[in-house]
Amino acid sequence: MLDPAGEEMLRASGAEVEVVAWTDTAAVRAALPRADAIVVRLPAAFPADLVALAGRAKIVASSGSGTDHIDIPAATAARIPVVNNRYVGARAVAEHTLGLMLGLAKHIHRGDRLLRTQGWSVRETFHHENLADDLYEKTLCTVGFGPIARDIARICHTAFDMNVAVHCRTRPADLPAGYDWEPDLNALCARADFLSVNVPLGPATHHLLGREAISHLKPTAYVINTARGPVVDGDALCEALAEGRIAGAGLDVFEEEPLPKDHPLLALPNVIVTPHVAGLSRSACRRLALSAAGQVVQVLKGERPPNLMNPEIWETRRT
Repeated sequence: MLDPAGEEMLRASGAEVEVVAWTDTAAVRAALPRADAIVVRLPAAFPADLVALAGRAKIVASSGSGTDHIDIPAATAARIPVVNNRYVGARAVAEHTLGLMLGLAKHIHRGDRLLRTQGWSVRETFHHENLADDLYEKTLCTVGFGPIARDIARICHTAFDMNVAVHCRTRPADLPAGYDWEPDLNALCARADFLSVNVPLGPATHHLLGREAISHLKPTAYVINTARGPVVDGDALCEALAEGRIAGAGLDVFEEEPLPKDHPLLALPNVIVTPHVAGLSRSACRRLALSAAGQVVQVLKGERPPNLMNPEIWETRRT
């Protein structure tokens, strides 16, 4: 699991824990029929054909907060409860997002790379093309307004005096004073100095930030994606970055993972990339592991867990 504490909790409950490498297909398929509970950790996936092998499973738990790697309809049809760990680890992702924002605005990645490769003389270039910018009084726009986006917005608003606008389907009843709700995604993009993508991946959000929305971004705007890669049209974003139609991007997630070594994003100087690790701080990993393990223990005891993704089957679940 993401932290040994999760496996320790499971063993302390009396469960036998077996760790199977997701790359060993034969071992995975051999282990599933004897599993009473399954924890799926990215980049592993749990598609319908594997659900069909889990004939005695009483719960499938995501190791993190997302569940797009688990076939929830197939699990639901098999009457297997699926749980995630929403709200756990949100602060870690928010802080990573702020790190990407600061890195881009202050050209920290460029300064580090240029100083290492070209020496102190590169300092002069930071008076011209590499001139840094501030977050102070800029506009943060979030696509989505869940726990992660709320943390990002609160930090930006209070620490950097940033203006905040949020895009979601309906106006949040508890929208903080001073925040704007913007129901039109294109209008939101036109306002953004920093656009943070913070929605889960699903049919309604695939390529939500598409070519048209990206075309409304300002030349000085930055895109930050710490949600899921396919929420953003990767080709359209890469073209906008390469052509200088937006200032830069900070990306922790990608349409294709692992990211190929020859991907064009890696050649762009106005992009900071990290390998899908925004939520993997030490403390967040421990909390995520304990949350996943705790819900497994609850279900095996016949207790309803707090983060059911398919609550409609709870009364008719496998027992």
